[in-house]
Amino acid sequence: MVRIAGHTFAIVVLAASSGTAASGPSDDGDSDWTASPVPYSRFAYFISEPSTAGWYGDGYCFDGPFYARGPVRIGSMTDGRDGDPWFYSFATSAEYYLLESGDEHHVLPHPPEDDLWIEPFELMEKGEPYFVLGADPVAFGPDSVDWQSTRKCAQSSGLFLEHTRVPDRAWLVISGDTLLILGSYGDSPGREVHLEDLAEPVIWIENSQADRIYIRTRPGDPGEHALGRPLTIGTMGDIYIAGPVLCDTTGSGSRPGGLLGLITVYGDVVFADDRDDSRTFREEEDRSARFDTDGDFEVHSSIMILSGELYAENYWNPRPPVVVRVVGSIQLVGEGFTATTIPSGFNWHVSYDPRLFETSPPHYPCFTP
Repeated sequence: MVRIAGHTFAIVVLAASSGTAASGPSDDGDSDWTASPVPYSRFAYFISEPSTAGWYGDGYCFDGPFYARGPVRIGSMTDGRDGDPWFYSFATSAEYYLLESGDEHHVLPHPPEDDLWIEPFELMEKGEPYFVLGADPVAFGPDSVDWQSTRKCAQSSGLFLEHTRVPDRAWLVISGDTLLILGSYGDSPGREVHLEDLAEPVIWIENSQADRIYIRTRPGDPGEHALGRPLTIGTMGDIYIAGPVLCDTTGSGSRPGGLLGLITVYGDVVFADDRDDSRTFREEEDRSARFDTDGDFEVHSSIMILSGELYAENYWNPRPPVVVRVVGSIQLVGEGFTATTIPSGFNWHVSYDPRLFETSPPHYPCFTP
């Protein structure tokens, strides 16, 4: 049996219809697995280099598969089971996890004489597939993950854009089934990409790792401007979240419903500062390109950060902090600073999109269990 995690449970039981699941064990209980590629988006939260400087504590809730390539700290400051951290399934490639104190190794979901109960405890105490220590390692990083196939798909059947066509600090604005590509300054022409015209809904931006793009959904009625079909966007540099990024998940007729993938090979994903100079970025010509990050917002996407972190451009603002709900999944090397104890910044969390148990954004990178 492939010990990816409690994710073996998710992969096998819930993803069989996608054609990307591993086949199950034989009736006699022996391991008899035929592994097939599994999209990384299947993990609600995947961290390649977890830090033990911070910890997962009371109020944390991971409603999809959690995987860490190394030990993590978990703790609770409340008596009993009130508000303790909750996991759909928990897995780490380490043979232990650390308590909040950081100096004790533990292997049980409820360490004796400690207030921590890893919830739902009745499942976690059963061990695999819900609570897995020493899980099989899953490769990650630009030299280990096959992002090149996504890029090649864009070249052959989707849309491949050289950096000269998407300059540094360009804007990608989602407007229903259209993607607006706006230059960083008023003298750069815009372009409309009609997604239904792409043989494969994959867009790759071949820019520098020092370049950035801004992305958001067009301001206005979310029902009109939310992405209505599957789409994957890949880039070499930074992706700045400049406001809500929304998908219409309902689907109807020829519109199958929005499912977005964002991939950066060498950059970071950044919550953009809602600064006053938005007009520098074409606001006078097209008010689609403006920052809206000073209030609560959502990002509907599977996000893959192969080399970098998720962080805030300016975690001293907003004050008080805003809540960012990532509806989808995220795979990243590590977490940067997004908020302070003032409090200020961006308090973000992942709400798993259950569709990802059975499907993924188009041509999203996969691993083989």
